[in-house]
Amino acid sequence: MGVIKKHKSRIRWGIKSKLMSMLTISLSTVVIILTYNHISSQKKVLEYELTKRHQLMKENLIERGKSNIISLTEQIEIDISAFNFSHVIEILNHTVLNSKDIKAAILVNLQHIVIVHTQHPKMIDKELSDDITLDALKLNNVHHIEYVIDSENVIEIQSPIQISQEPWGVLRLVYSLQSLESERILSTQMINDQLKKMIVNTALTSLACMLFTLLFSVILANKLTTPLILLSELAKKLSQKNFQIEECKPVITSSNDEIGVLTDRFFEMSYELKKTYNELAWYNRTLEQKVKERTVALNQKNVELNETLQKIEKINNGLTENIKYAKIIQQSLLPNLTRIKLFLPNSFMIWLPRDIVGGDIYYIDSFMDGIIIAVFDCTGHGVSGAFMTMLASTAIRQIVRNEACYDPSEVLKRLNHIMKTTLQQDKDFVSSDDGLDAAICLYMPNKKKLFFSGAKLPLIYCNESGIQIIKGDKHNIGYKKSDLNFYFTCHEIDLSKRMIFYLCTDGYSDQVGGNKGYIFSNTRLHELISLIQSKPLYYQGEKFLEVHKNYKGSFKQTDDITVIAFAHYDTIEL
Repeated sequence: MGVIKKHKSRIRWGIKSKLMSMLTISLSTVVIILTYNHISSQKKVLEYELTKRHQLMKENLIERGKSNIISLTEQIEIDISAFNFSHVIEILNHTVLNSKDIKAAILVNLQHIVIVHTQHPKMIDKELSDDITLDALKLNNVHHIEYVIDSENVIEIQSPIQISQEPWGVLRLVYSLQSLESERILSTQMINDQLKKMIVNTALTSLACMLFTLLFSVILANKLTTPLILLSELAKKLSQKNFQIEECKPVITSSNDEIGVLTDRFFEMSYELKKTYNELAWYNRTLEQKVKERTVALNQKNVELNETLQKIEKINNGLTENIKYAKIIQQSLLPNLTRIKLFLPNSFMIWLPRDIVGGDIYYIDSFMDGIIIAVFDCTGHGVSGAFMTMLASTAIRQIVRNEACYDPSEVLKRLNHIMKTTLQQDKDFVSSDDGLDAAICLYMPNKKKLFFSGAKLPLIYCNESGIQIIKGDKHNIGYKKSDLNFYFTCHEIDLSKRMIFYLCTDGYSDQVGGNKGYIFSNTRLHELISLIQSKPLYYQGEKFLEVHKNYKGSFKQTDDITVIAFAHYDTIEL
């Protein structure tokens, strides 16, 4: 118990000071905010009332001025009709002298000549052509304006003078706002005095509230901190595995509030901890044996897992070897490059499957009058795409060689029929939906003609006018929705010097890369072709590969890539 008393005296004041500080700061903040809002609202109300009162006084001044100028106008019109100008001067001087608000009275005729000017008599019989006078002479009724003259705000009441219903001139009464300004300054001072008194009273009230709060926080801290400190010391004993704390329970005052509930729960927890500790001690004595048994079982499982992984690795190696062999088979379907160079000397071919095998393939064959050049982009990648390329390669060989069909549009139509019927995708019961996109050229150099048909894939060519693009028909080959009776468009191109033709699948333009991971795009592809079209074909092929590699960077190849380019005759040297 001596240790508990020692710690109690050491940390109790820290808790108390925190509680007192929190209450004092909270109350002070609330009082300051409420006081500020109250004073601000009162200030706004008083200022609004002052502004409203000032405006009413100004409006009253204007109304009195209008009433006064109307009566003066009537008298002046009578005197002017009788040519009694001396009486006019007397009336206006008398009016200015007997009014503390009127600063000056000015009477001007239509010729801008000053008849009366009570503030500056030297202006009489002189012409007055300022903007205010000119505007006033245009009036048909009583009007007022507000402006600043000699650093003083004034309101001028203007009334037209008419003799026998004809305009004669204008009467101007200039009212000073100095008295209104003095009244506003006095009212503002009164408002400030009231606010100061309000601030002093509020500050005294707030100080009294804070003193009361401080006293209340001291009493509350004493009541709350004593049992809490004792409970914290007992918790420290429990952390040291000392469960003999029942003798300390009478020291903590029991109550029906949260502190009493906390005390009861604390001692219940200590009993449960003691019980749990004893159970853990018993469990630890048997845990080591169980761990040994589990370790033996786990080692056995690891041995079995390693054997399974070795079997899977062998299977994967076998599959990889089979796919590599499938690549050899797929490459055997491609035309012989040495033979192609014989009838297309100025050309290059790029074939880059995304995986070991791919879904892109190209076909080049020659006959007596021309050369067939085709690229195919089949459904899928890898093994599934490779199977489709075998079907497509077999089909076009049958169409070109066996059936002697060279018209690109007719080739596509027959290819569509063969692919769709071979895959039985013309039947409703078949769930597959595979096909391909294609671009086919019939190149006839002797006749200086080239014919092109495309299924989704375009033909790009360059001549002296620049880059040209012929889009393929928006119709696929072999899919379930493909129309067997669809006739593909055949485009005829007259060959001339310096013509280069490009057939590409979409794998090149769809490659993801660059700094932001965007696709290469057809726009960049066309820019690349425009940039290198004047270069030799072998250089263009190397440039295509270089640009693709640099743009791809660390990204994986997105799709299978096939690019074929050839030049007409020897317009570009090897």
